[in-house]
Amino acid sequence: DDPAPVAAPASASAPYERRRRRPLWVVPVVLLLVLALLVGGTVLGVRWWQDQQVEQVAQVSVPQVTGMDSTTAENTLRDAGLNPTFTAQHSDSVPDKHVISMSPAAGTQVDQGSSVAVVVSEGPENVTVPNDLVGQSLDYARQSLQQAGLTAGPVSTVNSATVPHNVVLSTDPGQGASVARDSAVKLQVSTGKVTVPDVVGRSRAEAEQALRADDVRLNYDVEIRETEDAEAGTVLRQSAPAGSSVSQGSTITLTVARKVTPTPSPTPSPTNEDEPTAEPTTP
Repeated sequence: DDPAPVAAPASASAPYERRRRRPLWVVPVVLLLVLALLVGGTVLGVRWWQDQQVEQVAQVSVPQVTGMDSTTAENTLRDAGLNPTFTAQHSDSVPDKHVISMSPAAGTQVDQGSSVAVVVSEGPENVTVPNDLVGQSLDYARQSLQQAGLTAGPVSTVNSATVPHNVVLSTDPGQGASVARDSAVKLQVSTGKVTVPDVVGRSRAEAEQALRADDVRLNYDVEIRETEDAEAGTVLRQSAPAGSSVSQGSTITLTVARKVTPTPSPTPSPTNEDEPTAEPTTP
């Protein structure tokens, strides 16, 4: 019999052949994935670069608004692309409704649309006129006003029958009023004198009543003068002129008429010279 065929030994290149037989679509897919990654990275990089460019363009410089009135300051900041926020604060040096300060400071580079804090003046802080000035001396009133952050304004005087000399009668603005710090408060004080009323031509009773009035309170003496020309009891004269100022409690002397009847003049008697002379007759 013929001998059995001997199997040929396995070839060493068989594994390599098997590796070469992998699917042909793998390489294109990998290439596509790599290409997609490259494209995505490029797009993201471009967008990042564009964002950086936009941010750089949106930077603005904060304009100077300190000292401006609030309306002008707001318009200036908004025109620069910024968003102002306002708070109020009293100030003794910056006028009412004008900018005291700002933050960030002028010239600072900030993002467009950023907020800028602006402090606006409300003018000097209000204080209250003291409630205890009326009835006090002028010196006391001045010191009290100074301690309250106010000043004594013009001082006027007025006669008074009851309030002593240099004592405060009234204030303007009135006591308890709320006014700006350093405001001037007008003061009215008493002269310590009284205005003399006009009583000449009045009856004695009317004159005495006028001198005793609450806003006069003057004393009086009465002198009697006999006269034929005025009604009895009429005031002929007063020792202090009407409208003049005299010290509180002064005494005014009134001259009052006493009516007298005039003495009749005697009737002249006829004299011899008035009698007719008889002519002599011739015998």
